[in-house]
Amino acid sequence: MTAVADFRDPFAGDYVRMFEALPPFVPPGNDEREQREWVEATGRAMLGADDDEATVLAEPDHRSLPAGYTYFGQFVAHDLTFLTGGRGGTTPGGLRNRRTPRLDLDSVYGQGPHCEPIYYDRRRPAMFGIGGKSDPLLAERSPAPLDDDLPRRSSGLAIVPDPRNDENVMVGQIHLAFLKAHNRFVRELADASPATATGNPIALWNRARRAVEWHYQWAVVHDYLPRILDRPRQTWLAKALELHAALVRHGAGAFEVPALARLPAEFVLAVFRFGHALVRPGYALNQIVLRPRRLTPRTWRAPPDSHLTGFGPLARHWTIDWRFFFDVDVPGGAALPAGLRVRLPQPARRIDGTVTGQLGRLPDVVGGGALPVLTIAAGVRNRLPGGVAVARALQRLDKSIALTASAAERPLWCYVLDEAREHGGGYTLGPVASTITARVFFDILTGMPDSYINVDPDWKPELGPHGRPFTIADLLLHGWPAPAA
Repeated sequence: MTAVADFRDPFAGDYVRMFEALPPFVPPGNDEREQREWVEATGRAMLGADDDEATVLAEPDHRSLPAGYTYFGQFVAHDLTFLTGGRGGTTPGGLRNRRTPRLDLDSVYGQGPHCEPIYYDRRRPAMFGIGGKSDPLLAERSPAPLDDDLPRRSSGLAIVPDPRNDENVMVGQIHLAFLKAHNRFVRELADASPATATGNPIALWNRARRAVEWHYQWAVVHDYLPRILDRPRQTWLAKALELHAALVRHGAGAFEVPALARLPAEFVLAVFRFGHALVRPGYALNQIVLRPRRLTPRTWRAPPDSHLTGFGPLARHWTIDWRFFFDVDVPGGAALPAGLRVRLPQPARRIDGTVTGQLGRLPDVVGGGALPVLTIAAGVRNRLPGGVAVARALQRLDKSIALTASAAERPLWCYVLDEAREHGGGYTLGPVASTITARVFFDILTGMPDSYINVDPDWKPELGPHGRPFTIADLLLHGWPAPAA
């Protein structure tokens, strides 16, 4: 077979390779046409059924991961990386990252009120503009209260630093929750120090941002990652973070770990895209929207309240009740009625080597096409090594890493899903993906000079009820209104 794949796009740009010495995975086929056909066929074979409520109820449930973590993972991915250039773009010479490779929420804060005031309240620049920030023309025809939705232009597009955080209702509402949590921190800090609030709004903004960032960073490493990593890598990450914290306490460590300047392509283009397999074909949103709505429209003329695709105003009564997505109590919230057909919190989809069929038809606004096909093609185009080759390379460093039963080489992303099903039962990542994910997040957090672990390694979250660990839901609820009856 002639090795012709890479589909014309050389790898370069703002990403590095973890396994530079490994050869790229080359799809079967004697020429580019056959290899493209293999990518198309392999990706489409990974698509599950595409139906409505019956499919939602029949999807394989994750036994312990609430559905909210699917979209929190998407939100984290958007905070770390925004691919531009490469195939489908106009930039020769590879992929570029429009995000900082740090857990710093630049996808929410942008460059701050001094550089990008469009995201902020003109009268109170320490706070985000919500509700009244939307275009007056939109306010006249918005189906939902403006405070319940992202600020928008008259076109319906969200006024946010990263447009991908409006891709669907769930990630859009998570973004909105971060805006509201920040604004509540601003109010609380201003009440505690009125002089700061009136004299230096940028200092107030910085303090509120730090509070949000540190709670977010803590949630990523102490709430989200333990839910997705296998047990050995959970243990490694916890011990590594504690060792780093001990070094910082003794005046070392924070200055010895260089900031992660570029993320590994294997992580960005394959490993962390495992979250595609967690997506369900539909979700209920609250006590009013109890019938699961499709993730994507059946046709592109479908009414906006029939599907959860974003890039437009929130439908009436679609404000999310976070009890439907996280295992959390909402202080002051109306009691949920008995006899709900929906399991609460709704579970993520178990990783079984496929993705929901609705991801086979993405909106044109995000490029269109079938997501598995696009993901496999991105790995080929950027010359990622195959999954078996990566597993064997890691196995030479860690004998506890087991390979999948099949030794057939395949795209790294496909291998990640296969090992999650085989070694994690579909409930956690397998050893290869867990190793890469744990290491990348350790490097991100410890390489940030202003992360909580480098500034105050003994810091603990201030939010959440006493008696149980802090979770990301506690931050989302910090500025969120309690659901009404």
